[in-house]
Amino acid sequence: MSRKRETTNRLLCYPLMGPVEKQYSTLISVLGAVQTETDVRGDLVRWMERTFEISKSFAAVVCKILFLGMGLMQRSAKGYELTGIGREVLRTRDADLFYKTFSGTYFGVDVILEILAKEQPARWDVLHDRWAAHIRSVRKEPCSWSKQHLRSQLRFRLDWLRSLNLVDLVTGRYYLSTRGSQVRRGELESAAGTPMEKEEITHNDIEDKLSLIGAFFQFDVKKRAKLNDILPKSSKLKENRQVDSLWVRFVHFGGKLQYPFEVQLSGSMADAIERLEMVANVVQKAVVITDAKQKEMMVDRLTVKRSPLLDKIIFLEPSEVDKILEATVVMKSFTEAVFGE
Repeated sequence: MSRKRETTNRLLCYPLMGPVEKQYSTLISVLGAVQTETDVRGDLVRWMERTFEISKSFAAVVCKILFLGMGLMQRSAKGYELTGIGREVLRTRDADLFYKTFSGTYFGVDVILEILAKEQPARWDVLHDRWAAHIRSVRKEPCSWSKQHLRSQLRFRLDWLRSLNLVDLVTGRYYLSTRGSQVRRGELESAAGTPMEKEEITHNDIEDKLSLIGAFFQFDVKKRAKLNDILPKSSKLKENRQVDSLWVRFVHFGGKLQYPFEVQLSGSMADAIERLEMVANVVQKAVVITDAKQKEMMVDRLTVKRSPLLDKIIFLEPSEVDKILEATVVMKSFTEAVFGE
């Protein structure tokens, strides 16, 4: 069910009781109790106080800031009741739907994903400074927040993102999970004005991720590399043709290792094949990021042509790039923590 995203930009966010990783499942259980139990609807604060062994004041704030604040519940003569979006979240258990409601309600949530997409893994102090600088440049109210309040508001938002499996933590550093990367790309795509702009955003997002992965493995990464950068001097082309990305490394006694990458989401498949065939004899592997349907068509064409590229080509789907990036960031975080200065 599609919904128009509403934005209220509330400044005050709040956590839910229990472990960080279980906040979302706890929220679902509360919504379920309100939906099915009359006594819970009649006195939700008291029920939460008893069930979760929390103070009455904490329970009251949770009801006000979270459930009423996000529009998941509303007050009636009979107490609390679920709104339409509350019933939808409960029925579907759709974490993406909840994230849209959560990030549309509380100011600065999507900024966390934006910062981590550009700089991950990020230590707490780095993330804190980037986030604080951004929200203070956009809204005047955070400029007067105390240091403790600022830290708490970032922490509460981070904990919710971790509960939704969008952000994770390893060796004290934060990073986007595979789902987090996909949600962030979806946010960028939704802001696109035309299908062409959307495709360009997706294309650039994948290219940027390939650059991060290649850099971790100590390759010299070139975006939009010319075919003449790959070919030997004796085989230079007169035409100026490119691949989307090129990983290069020089190995002692091993020569030059080259891995061209093509992001083939649409457009001319024949052109992509032709460009990779031109360099097939001088590269170790050629990687194409595309979907399963285009992969099948490309393999069929290479097979019919008996192309030498067939033995060197590797296919990845965009979602697999996200998974590889997450694994790379985790290893980078571990490497920096253990071997860094």
